[in-house]
Amino acid sequence: MVSSAPSAGKPGRYERSSNGLVGAMVILVLVILAFVGFRALFRGNQDDPVPTVAYRGAVTQARQDGALAPAPEPMPSGWRATSVRYQAGKRATWHLGLLTGGGGYVGIEEAHARATKLVDAYLGSGSTQGRARQLAGRTWQTWRDGSAYALTWTGGGRTVFVGGKAGEKAVVELVGVLGFGGTG
Repeated sequence: MVSSAPSAGKPGRYERSSNGLVGAMVILVLVILAFVGFRALFRGNQDDPVPTVAYRGAVTQARQDGALAPAPEPMPSGWRATSVRYQAGKRATWHLGLLTGGGGYVGIEEAHARATKLVDAYLGSGSTQGRARQLAGRTWQTWRDGSAYALTWTGGGRTVFVGGKAGEKAVVELVGVLGFGGTG
């Protein structure tokens, strides 16, 4: 007679079923969802897609080299610098990119170029010139391309372009707090 019970020396055989497989998968999915939910709720510093940059060192260097290096003095509340470039030389160039408190972009460019060249490069060739405005002791030329606004000032063979999609109010606010080095 053959016995159906496992012998003491042999392990029992596990019965596999589709119900057992589905149950294991459901438990695994629930564990993964719990982990993802936990990470989402308790994750600390979320990465900012646009990092803040330190720009004061570049301002100092550019001004020591004789560039105007226009920069906010002081930075408007809630604004932050997101990009800075200074290319030294006889025809030095300066760039400072800023995000407003509301997330709009305003950029400052300085170059040995005509205002129309900078406007075409940063606003587009379809931009229209508006009236001149007196701001912060300088006469600024206004420009619009429909979705962006800019002011340009030319002095000493250099042109300063301040513009972006943050709107006229933000551009004017920035021009009001710009400090200039060099001979500006």
